[in-house]
Amino acid sequence: MFKNCKKRLGILPNVFTCNILLKALCKKDDVESALKVLDEMPAMGIIPNVVSYTTIMAGYVDRGDMMETKRVLVDLLDRGWLPDATTYMVLMNGFCKLGQIVNATKVMDEMVENGVEPNAVTYSVMIEALCKEKKSGEAVNMVSDMLDRKYVPDSALCCREGIKIFDEMLDKGCSPNEATYFILIEGLCEFGCEADVSNVLSLAASSKVEISSDSWRILVNKFVSDHEKISVALERVLLETAS
Repeated sequence: MFKNCKKRLGILPNVFTCNILLKALCKKDDVESALKVLDEMPAMGIIPNVVSYTTIMAGYVDRGDMMETKRVLVDLLDRGWLPDATTYMVLMNGFCKLGQIVNATKVMDEMVENGVEPNAVTYSVMIEALCKEKKSGEAVNMVSDMLDRKYVPDSALCCREGIKIFDEMLDKGCSPNEATYFILIEGLCEFGCEADVSNVLSLAASSKVEISSDSWRILVNKFVSDHEKISVALERVLLETAS
């Protein structure tokens, strides 16, 4: 597809322009044409890189074809490349879409064993998948691990999946403890989900779970801008949750 670029336009494609084309073709679900481009690249003196192979893998993931996804991964490894965080995330996402959480978890474990640090996107993929499979306990542990590594969940994940995890725990008769409430309140406060925070506090009070001082500090600092009114606001929240 790039063969006439030099003759017609006086320019030569490079790996970056080829990867852009690969991504565009895969987005159109034309993975076959993307593979042709991948095959043509070496003949033009362009060596496909990790991004090239990962892009093809993502194309197969969108089709739900994990067999071909893994085949491309093997090809990547055979050519001497090492998967990066995005490569692992694509593979995990593919398994998660099919509800194969065990396989996705194995990929994440392998990722860590190979010295590749999970990132915020990696955690988000796993947390959303665990929520869909109603594995609230594992999702809470994943959120906790995410926060321990100093990654902050995005607003959508906090306000959607956070409450979903919480509700599923209650439905299964699992009593959230002080640490669970802290994780949830911290995430909701970070992204201004004030109404959800109020509901969580009410549930904590009705369940006789003591909210930690750190949770109250986060809550007050987030929603009370006038520090002279902090004590008044704190008293109001305490009264609401106790009622």
